[in-house]
Amino acid sequence: VQQAPQREVPTVQQAPQREVPTVQQAPQREVPTVQQAPQRGAQRLQNDILNVQLSVVDMDVFQKTIVEEDPGCWKNLATAMFFTKEQIKNIEGIEKNKMRMHEVLHRWLERKDGTGDRERTIGGLTAILTACNCDAQADVLDELKKKHSTPIDIRTIPLTEEDMGLLQTGIVDEVPGKWKEMATALGFTINAMQNIEDDYNRNSKRCIQVFERWLKQKNESGKGERTFGVLFDMLYDRDCKIEADKLKKTFKAKYNIP
Repeated sequence: VQQAPQREVPTVQQAPQREVPTVQQAPQREVPTVQQAPQRGAQRLQNDILNVQLSVVDMDVFQKTIVEEDPGCWKNLATAMFFTKEQIKNIEGIEKNKMRMHEVLHRWLERKDGTGDRERTIGGLTAILTACNCDAQADVLDELKKKHSTPIDIRTIPLTEEDMGLLQTGIVDEVPGKWKEMATALGFTINAMQNIEDDYNRNSKRCIQVFERWLKQKNESGKGERTFGVLFDMLYDRDCKIEADKLKKTFKAKYNIP
């Protein structure tokens, strides 16, 4: 009985020697923290900006950056945008480089005459400017990103002759009989309206003349800004609410406004 204590038996004191993960080891794992979230958000914002579709609304940015700062690279830009040799030759007939650059950008944004084959996004423009080594690249991209970081106010969108097709289907085809009311609201003179009435025998044609002249600012045709907000308010005041709301949806779709 006296020999029993000589056996080697694990004691309670040996248990702490085992390698068991403790609570203190948990913080060593690489787990994304709350502080990392803004970085992912910034990356998503950057990707969203690069995917923004460009349109003629952005000509104001192009005018004060690339057109003014580096008009001499218009031909390299047109080539990078996949203009044809014939299209470039036609633009070359324009007198000044600034006007040539303006024409290149405007045609590219409007997709006129099959011009260009690159996507019309900020990301696509970045690739184009990089390819032609344009000096104004940093300025134009910074201005575009700044502009598109905030939502576009649909009321401030300028209207141009290129919008006539939308006005034709949204207004002329719907309420041609109100052409004189609309002309008055847009600031036409009595003489201008009388000339339209004498020269055209159908209300639809008279209505077309009202908006074509208003957009071109010709023949005493209207006063003030040519913006979507002015047009929208005019339609609402003439009791054309349905047409105004439809036109608003159309312009939102055109300019990717939520």
